Order: sequence, then structure tokens, then C-alpha cells
Amino acid sequence: MSNSFAYIDIILFAMLAAFIAFKLRSVLGRKTGNERRRMPPALGSSKSTSPVAPTVDPVDETGASGLPGLQELRAADPQFDPAAFLDGARAAFGLILDAFGRGDRASLEGLVERDVLESFAQAIDAREAVGETHGATLLSIDDAKIVGMRLDGSLARVTVQFTSRQTDPGATDQVHPPADEPVIDVWTFVRDTRSTDPNWRLAETRSPHV
Repeated sequence: MSNSFAYIDIILFAMLAAFIAFKLRSVLGRKTGNERRRMPPALGSSKSTSPVAPTVDPVDETGASGLPGLQELRAADPQFDPAAFLDGARAAFGLILDAFGRGDRASLEGLVERDVLESFAQAIDAREAVGETHGATLLSIDDAKIVGMRLDGSLARVTVQFTSRQTDPGATDQVHPPADEPVIDVWTFVRDTRSTDPNWRLAETRSPHV
């Protein structure tokens, strides 16, 4: 008889446990309207919580941004890019100095304006007259920056100051300093903005103090 009561107790406990489990499931699995709402992510945001570095405008290393003639020149030549121009000016500086040093008048003719060509030719003639076969040699360009620009009609003029290292065998004067001293040259390049020829030509050379 006692065993029968024991079985009845077990059955009752099992039924009670099943009822409690059913009630818990019905409550936990149901939205009551009191749940905390999840905030949607902001538009354009990512799941990462890593800090995002602020956007920084690139630094103008050409020297052109503060010059008054830049907007006028770009109006005449929308393709004008100071950085690309300065790269070309550096290359032209090396080519012209090399041609001048070797006395290569033919190469100079394609790189410089007529007045500059005549001046260079006279200097080459004078050098050759005293037995000098080679002029200064460019070792390095330490710095180049645009220091002036303007538009004369359709003729664009851009002036660049070069700081370089050069060597001139046997030269000890101020015009041709030793190789360990910097040489500063100010060159002006020109181009007709109406022309389809994209190349610039050297139109003027001077010292920085003139």
C-alpha cells in the first residue's frame, strides 16, 4: 500500500514540474512590450568600435597654393597641376644642366627659349675658347618650389627656385661654388596655353637676389 502512495507522489511531482516548465516557457518566449529596444546602427557606420582617424588634407609641398596667379593660370589651363609641373621642372633642370655642361647646343634648342639659348651658347663658346670641355655637373636637387606664376595674355609663366649640389672641376669662385655648398637657381618656364604642345620651355635664369 505504501508503495502505491509512493508511485502516486512521483506522478504528482512529475505533473507539477511539467506544468511549471510550461508556464516558464510561455512567459520567457513571449514579448511583453517592456523589452529594451535595440538602437539601429547609424547610417554609414560599421560594427567596429575602433576609432576612425580624421581626414587630413594633403600638404602642398609645391609652394603654389598661396600664389595669386594660380587660379588665373588654371582658368586658362584647367589641366595645370603644380605637383606634376614641379616634377617636370626637376627633370628639365637636370637635362638642361647636363646639355649645357656637355656643350650640347642641339639638345638645348629643344628645351629653352631663343634668348636663353643664345646666352648659353655664348657661355659654351667662352668656355671652349679657354680649353674647358665640360661645365658644372649636377649631383643632386635638394629642393624645388614654385615661387611665382602669372599669365601674360595666353603665355603662362611659372618660376621655380632650385636648391642643388653641383660640381665644377677647379672652380672656387662664388658663381661656381664647391660641391659641398648648395647652389640656388631661379628659373622661369613658359608655355602658350592655347598651344596643343604640353611642354614648358626655359625662358629666364637668375640668382635668387635679383
